[in-house]
Amino acid sequence: MFCIMSETRDLHRHLAAWRLRKGLSQEQIGNRLGVDKSTIHRWETGKRAVDLSDLVRLAAIYQVDPVALLLSPDDALLAARLTRAKAILEAVPEDVGDRWLETGADIAGDRLPKTQLPS
Repeated sequence: MFCIMSETRDLHRHLAAWRLRKGLSQEQIGNRLGVDKSTIHRWETGKRAVDLSDLVRLAAIYQVDPVALLLSPDDALLAARLTRAKAILEAVPEDVGDRWLETGADIAGDRLPKTQLPS
């Protein structure tokens, strides 16, 4: 089961996986960002936190939405769906967005984890 908290704890692993998925070295990423490859190494081993601006820059290099970097590349479809859902929710009035979410919850039914059930 997908859990956003465990996924964000694994950010460093996801960053390495995205880089490898794109076929890039730590040195290449460092050169594009203007940082030493050791910085990339520390991000990917969890020895140094990645700030939001660097996360956004990495997402641009990997050609994904920044939220995708919070997930494994294997969850790229989920990340794309979350980005699409966010755009839909931002484009409609709040009450319409709430109805849309309730419809999705009704469709998911028993498959929706209890912790994610609407209140």
